[in-house]
Amino acid sequence: ERALSAACRVLLAARTRRGDSWLPSGGPFQYRDTWLRDGARQIAALAVAGFSAESRQLARGLFVYQWPDGPFVSQRGQLDGTGQALWAIAQAELRPAPDSGVTRATDAALLAAGWLRRCRALGQTSGWPLARLLPFGDPRDNERVRAQLLGNDAWMIAGLEAGERLARAAQRGADADALAALRALHEGEFTRALARSTHSDIPPSWQGVGDDWGNLASVWPCRAVPTDDPRAARLLRRVWGRSGGAGLTTFGSRDSLHGYVGADLGTWALLAGRPAQADSVLAALLHWRDAGGGGAELFSRDGGFGDNLPPHPTSAAALVMLVRNMLIYDDADSLHLTLGARSGWWTGGRVRRAPTRWGLLDLSFVSTPTSADWNWTAVGVPTVLHLPPHTHLAVTPEAPLRASVDGRAVVVPPGIGNARVVLAPDVQAVRSSR
Repeated sequence: ERALSAACRVLLAARTRRGDSWLPSGGPFQYRDTWLRDGARQIAALAVAGFSAESRQLARGLFVYQWPDGPFVSQRGQLDGTGQALWAIAQAELRPAPDSGVTRATDAALLAAGWLRRCRALGQTSGWPLARLLPFGDPRDNERVRAQLLGNDAWMIAGLEAGERLARAAQRGADADALAALRALHEGEFTRALARSTHSDIPPSWQGVGDDWGNLASVWPCRAVPTDDPRAARLLRRVWGRSGGAGLTTFGSRDSLHGYVGADLGTWALLAGRPAQADSVLAALLHWRDAGGGGAELFSRDGGFGDNLPPHPTSAAALVMLVRNMLIYDDADSLHLTLGARSGWWTGGRVRRAPTRWGLLDLSFVSTPTSADWNWTAVGVPTVLHLPPHTHLAVTPEAPLRASVDGRAVVVPPGIGNARVVLAPDVQAVRSSR
């Protein structure tokens, strides 16, 4: 809780004025410029942390980075900004309920979609298999290579999905359908290119070169790669194997740890049914903080950070988003609760007025060795309740509750806000306690 409080202070402090607009900034000590790839995370974290007004204020500031022909660009050669900006704007404008800003945001999404269509059409004239994906970029940062970056297309897919949600919230069905159709088209191109790739997992670029960065976001938050894709599992093993195990990832040399670039893998692990690996990411984010509670961007294993002065807002955003997803995950068609709640939280966890896509939500949960109880604000979609660590259902839950296939979650129909189930400890947990 202290770590979350410190992270929110960092997120609120890392803001700057430009004319009449408020913009996210890179941090109070490291750099004062705006990077869309950082600002988008900051906006999303503020949105789920309950700072709706501040999140929307920053999201609307991003419109200054949209070029007349459609793309969002904050730094030269960084073509991931279009998808990131649209994703961030939707995160802010749609929680806890659609805001008046959805109309302007929908217009921005349509303008960006027009730019993508022109890119695809120009590429199609070449007949080259990868030409309908986004063009070469030279970001001079992150992937640190001149190539067609896979993360650019993954973020574009996320941005088009965000645009569709914004258009539907604005009650512009035809525009939403057009954005959905373009997303399906580009996602199909992405999937075929990944299948043709000779890389064993998910590469940084379509040419296979570069440092891991945008590809680490391809499952979440971009949702361009399915959670159960074998390539995703292989990427997890490769990235965490290089750093010595699940937790933080390295960047550059094995001695250089990175405070946030691999944090998305924590939510990825949650969605893949690997809560222990997700918990290790949280443990690393909690461990590598300074005395004021702030996380750095890049640092060595002995704790030195050189010129990368903490605190960094994207590290703060990573912590907020991961804890939020462990408790409340609302990026799917169903609401997921306690997806990765730690054992200690089950002594009586409580969240108040959490902004979700279905309104403000209160949640409380508690467990004993033989039962688990949840109470939450009922929503109009199914709710999936995930059991405490190292437990499974002892008996089939009573209707209308329904057990998941693996017996580690319970599906609750829309309109219900409480549940109780009978638990049994896993055999492995019993053995370790002995």
